[in-house]
Amino acid sequence: MRILLVLTVAATLGLSACSGGSQAVPGGSQSVSNGSKAIAPMGQHIYLAMVDRKHLHRQMLTCPSKYFSCEDVTWGSTTTYQTCVMIGFSCSKDAWYFDQTMYTYARHRLSYRVLGGFSPNPGDPVEGSLTERFQLAPSDGMVKYDQHIVACNPNYSPSCVTGDVGIIPD
Repeated sequence: MRILLVLTVAATLGLSACSGGSQAVPGGSQSVSNGSKAIAPMGQHIYLAMVDRKHLHRQMLTCPSKYFSCEDVTWGSTTTYQTCVMIGFSCSKDAWYFDQTMYTYARHRLSYRVLGGFSPNPGDPVEGSLTERFQLAPSDGMVKYDQHIVACNPNYSPSCVTGDVGIIPD
């Protein structure tokens, strides 16, 4: 039922999220592909998740639920984390292409104040990195930027998954 609803919404809206003819589902974490070769086993979801849980207690207390992780960034250093595309309860172990866009938290506008990247790319899991491009004012533990991540693999259905990392300037 849920898959049928996702397919119906995606077909109706016809929004493109990744190369290879996929269609995005607004507000969702998955997209629907027109010609995929592999499908996640029945009842298992495909989603982005953190591999290393170095700040698990802090994550649960202060990270808004819209994010699958929150990361501190400090001027002059690079913050790293590991993430992967999960199928059920484990990483997919296939090569996914990761891309990201930075937004401001408050107004959801494009931001170039924090730089991000992934290595290896493609890969799964990958190491994400965050660096302040300009020195940012500390935010007292509040999320100020949003790293929107898209991971795509044309061999899967859905072919793209999305997730967000909250960025907290220290």
